[in-house]
Amino acid sequence: MKFLSVAAIFLATLYSLSFDASAQGVIATLPAEPITDWSQEAFWETSSGSPASQSWDFVDGEIRLARPRGGSGDLVTPALPPNFQLSWQWKLTEGTNTGLKYRVRRFGKSLFNNKRLGIEYQIIDDKPDSKSKGSTASIYDLVAPAKKESLKPVGQWNQARVVAVGDRIEHYLNGQLVTAATTSGPNWDAAIAMSKFYGTKEFGLPKDSDRILLTDHGGKAAFKDFQFKELDAPKPKIEVATTQAPFLGNAIRNSWADQDSIVIWTRTTSQPNMTLDGPNFIPLSRKEASQLAKESNERKLMKAQIPAGVQLNEMFGACPGAVGQVRLSYFPLPKRKPILHTDWVTTKAETDFTAQWKIEGLKAGTQYAAVVQARGIESEDLTAVFRGSFRTAPEAKKIAQKKKPKNVQFCITTCHDFLRRDDGNDGHKIYPAMTEIDPDFVVHAGDIEYYDKPDPWAMTKPLMRFKWQRIFALPSNRAFYANTTSYFLKDDHDTLMNDCWAGQTYGSVSFEEGVQLFNEEQFPSLSPRYKTVKWGQDLQIWFLEGRDY
Repeated sequence: MKFLSVAAIFLATLYSLSFDASAQGVIATLPAEPITDWSQEAFWETSSGSPASQSWDFVDGEIRLARPRGGSGDLVTPALPPNFQLSWQWKLTEGTNTGLKYRVRRFGKSLFNNKRLGIEYQIIDDKPDSKSKGSTASIYDLVAPAKKESLKPVGQWNQARVVAVGDRIEHYLNGQLVTAATTSGPNWDAAIAMSKFYGTKEFGLPKDSDRILLTDHGGKAAFKDFQFKELDAPKPKIEVATTQAPFLGNAIRNSWADQDSIVIWTRTTSQPNMTLDGPNFIPLSRKEASQLAKESNERKLMKAQIPAGVQLNEMFGACPGAVGQVRLSYFPLPKRKPILHTDWVTTKAETDFTAQWKIEGLKAGTQYAAVVQARGIESEDLTAVFRGSFRTAPEAKKIAQKKKPKNVQFCITTCHDFLRRDDGNDGHKIYPAMTEIDPDFVVHAGDIEYYDKPDPWAMTKPLMRFKWQRIFALPSNRAFYANTTSYFLKDDHDTLMNDCWAGQTYGSVSFEEGVQLFNEEQFPSLSPRYKTVKWGQDLQIWFLEGRDY
């Protein structure tokens, strides 16, 4: 073994020399100083692994996109500090679409096949008065610029600056702040839910391995004078609940889909998830419950099952409601355009803080995204956002030349309740199993919950509502129905009690009240509550309502 003197090591460090480290000829090379000049080709790599020179020229301190290849020539920096200020100059030729992305990373195969994604300072040939989410200096597809009168025409140099510190980002154009956002909280969640970045986690928040990327989308462009400065990370925020109710703890549900319409349901809640640390109900035997059911005083019926000093909203499984306003936005996938919005609706205690919309004018055989946003009564700031999806029935009309038949997959289920959940506090295992099948639709044929089973025996409207709130706050149940076209039918146990009929009562609740609770409040409404749907040209389904008639 050969040993090097301290002097030799010093010289090797100075001149980045290679040397023979062993008698076997193993070569050890001390690392060279990293390249920090952004105008040098060696500073960059391409997303595709091809030489940067295939698309870009590095001349006179400029980085020129001279041979655009529609994405395969994207340039990527080494990992850089995620809190920074970056300024640079750019100019375009007519019709060019490019941009600079930052906080760039990969988000998995399900998102653009693991392609690098990040916040984009959009650079495109457009007009100074353009204020779309795809115009120059926008936070691409997420936040439009408020103003950019300072934009210079094609062929002239513009100056851009990005400031990114913690969850605050700012875009400047020729010295003017034109776009800003906070990359956390409900407003950001809403922007993500209606963008191409839906499904990413912590998109836009800083990570130590983040990079910066110059895009090759089409057209020629030039960049120069990159000035990068690391900024101090913000102090950790004190963990306090900054978001107020209402939340969307019961997510969304849909029903009654046909070729061009569907009904969407939601509910505003005082907390985002069900209570997991509350007390249990006082147990009653079936005989005791049968005797109690003869009582009509709601206070006595509640007192018999809820521990002293405890409110119903504090019980294990509770997902209490809260007044608020909600709005539904929806759009066909994958294009996301046009996005349509309903008016804001105020939820009320009288209807258990529920809201629903019948959407019409949809396209047959199409997958749609459905995004519900919630806010307080006297505020325009969002408090919660939830995105689901649904599928409309395929075209039913016969055509002269019949198309090739397609398989239809659907599921039918019945008879489950909260007590019989078999996946802990996640819910029922059948829902992840059906999600794997990816059915065109599901029919829940009734007895979704059992009023006349224990913990609690639901002999009052508040207890009935409690059972619905609880079972649809279970995560896997909630996720399945939020993303699957559904048809909900009721049966005896989720109308009132076993083998019930008009004129009967169960505790303080009448049969008619039980019907109204299911038909008009807790599930998407339809009147009359039966329907036939042709799912394509060859399958017709009749959804019957035996309990109302």
